Amino acid sequence: ILLIFLSIPVVQNLLSSQQQMNTSFDSFRLVNTYGAFGSITKERTEVILEGTTSETINTFTQWEEFEFKCKPGSVTRRPCTISPYHYRLDWLMWFAAFQEYQHNPWFVNLVAKLLEGDKGVRNLIAYDPFENSTTLPKYIRAQHYQYQYTPLLADTNAFWTRKYLKPYMPPVSLVQLKGYLDQHGLLPRKVREQKSKSGAPITQRHKYFNFDAKNISYPIVGLCIIVVLMLMRLFRRELDMYYDSSVGSMNQDIDRIMSTTTRIETIDQIKPKSE
Repeated sequence: ILLIFLSIPVVQNLLSSQQQMNTSFDSFRLVNTYGAFGSITKERTEVILEGTTSETINTFTQWEEFEFKCKPGSVTRRPCTISPYHYRLDWLMWFAAFQEYQHNPWFVNLVAKLLEGDKGVRNLIAYDPFENSTTLPKYIRAQHYQYQYTPLLADTNAFWTRKYLKPYMPPVSLVQLKGYLDQHGLLPRKVREQKSKSGAPITQRHKYFNFDAKNISYPIVGLCIIVVLMLMRLFRRELDMYYDSSVGSMNQDIDRIMSTTTRIETIDQIKPKSE
């Protein structure tokens, strides 16, 4: 009953034309709104990635599409159920369709990872046409399409109809992307190794270690910390010795002064007072 009562302002917010997103409505944080859009676009556009093993790009080049786990791709694939799992990459691809690829360095990095055949990225998508091939794609491009549901009674096995809009990203190879990725700190491993072998390493390599110099910063920092702690302990020991000697000397001076004062007072007491 308490939860239903606390949910009243949440439901009112969801139905409002001025909806607030990601807002808590009580001090106990029991109910809140999360990620519901007050309004959405009426047209759905999608970015479709295509790859080829061809060495040259022309009108006869054959392109094969990459399929994501949930976002629209093949028009004959049934739309997926996303709840309760959130396909974040598919969600980012949907937002990328509203912008240019130049505004999304992660998108260019995704293309580079697919060109490299990165296993981690392959696990994020549903189908890589080159996964079981002995040859990785030489080029990948991105196309921009508009998607619509097919009519309910249409005599077709397709769930979507799509219309080609324009190129989203021109065909690119891994070598062509290395300058852009290097600029954004996203250079793939294989290009990094190729550039290192060519005599122009991305990062300095330590002659005694077979990995980037930036990776040896951790043992160096640990060694520096140990040295600093040893120096601090040695300094503290010397400081304690100096303190003990200073305090001892001070105590001796105080005792000497006190004994002198006592002796003076004793002499004053013995000395007869003059009339």
